[in-house]
Amino acid sequence: MNEEYDGIVLGAGLTECILSGITSVNREQVLHMDQNPYYGGEKLPQGFARLCAIYGGTYMLNKPIEEIIVQSGKVIGVKLEGEIARYKQLICDPSSVKDWVEKVGQVIRVICILNHPIKNTNDANSFQIIIPQNQVSRKSEVYVCMISFARNVAAQGKNIAIVGITVETKEPEKEIRPALELLEPTEQKFVSIRDLLVPKDLGTESQIFILRQPVMTLKTSVRG
Repeated sequence: MNEEYDGIVLGAGLTECILSGITSVNREQVLHMDQNPYYGGEKLPQGFARLCAIYGGTYMLNKPIEEIIVQSGKVIGVKLEGEIARYKQLICDPSSVKDWVEKVGQVIRVICILNHPIKNTNDANSFQIIIPQNQVSRKSEVYVCMISFARNVAAQGKNIAIVGITVETKEPEKEIRPALELLEPTEQKFVSIRDLLVPKDLGTESQIFILRQPVMTLKTSVRG
């Protein structure tokens, strides 16, 4: 473990896997780590993970990070299980480096299971709707994404719709209601509200480069 790498990537989501794959193709020595015992939640991240491995990248799953080591304001390595992996750059999502990010708001995301196509979409099996903010008296847009069973993401005859917005009031579920009305009736829905975290700086001095996550792709833990 006491080796030196050009860069370490923390997290096994799609963005992180794309970065590690591309970096490895460029012949950089990459260590890609995640605290979970599996790759990203979809097959696509696994494809980029394999690309990274083919070009010499190293993967370590089920490896919680004990400490990110910083000297003179610059990151030099991570410690796990008593050993240190040294590197020149760190790439990660905000949840991996909470001391280096700040909260700028919240995002509410709703995943809905439907047994019907959405009205006025010509029964398309996948699409995105963006509701302009001035139509719903908001400061930012409302995003609706729908994927059908034709894409092999749901059971036969089922559709999955995802709605996401940045929270602007103390009643986020009321804010998202206009979008949910487009989907009715819904068989089941899962709601999550997560903090929107952004890096405190660009990372040019610390060499910690923190990914920004769009509203529709924030990691989600759901509640019924």
